[in-house]
Amino acid sequence: MATLEQLPDTDFEEWLAFWHGQQSPMSEAIQPRCRYVRNLVVRALEPGQPAWRGIVEEAWPSANHVTDPMLFYCAGGDPDVMSANITTMLDHVTKLTDLDTLRSMTMSEWIMKTVGT
Repeated sequence: MATLEQLPDTDFEEWLAFWHGQQSPMSEAIQPRCRYVRNLVVRALEPGQPAWRGIVEEAWPSANHVTDPMLFYCAGGDPDVMSANITTMLDHVTKLTDLDTLRSMTMSEWIMKTVGT
């Protein structure tokens, strides 16, 4: 999960269009995620809380995809491809949010089932 704050002095509609029209498709092209859910935040519920504009839920095929940069950036073992994909990601993300305010949290999902009746 990642939280995004809108860059200061950016127009909200342009920021939103960039997130949906450029950032999301670019990240889909260079990352092997299996789920990507964008949540727009309209306002903080209490004064003084972070000025989040978005909460992104992402899921990956395996834990290895999160810990191995070659897998995370679809580099196929090629350091040049990995470097180019990291550069592309950073170029886009810094147009979307300030890296000092970006928060990313790794979580797990557990699906509980009952066996038998």
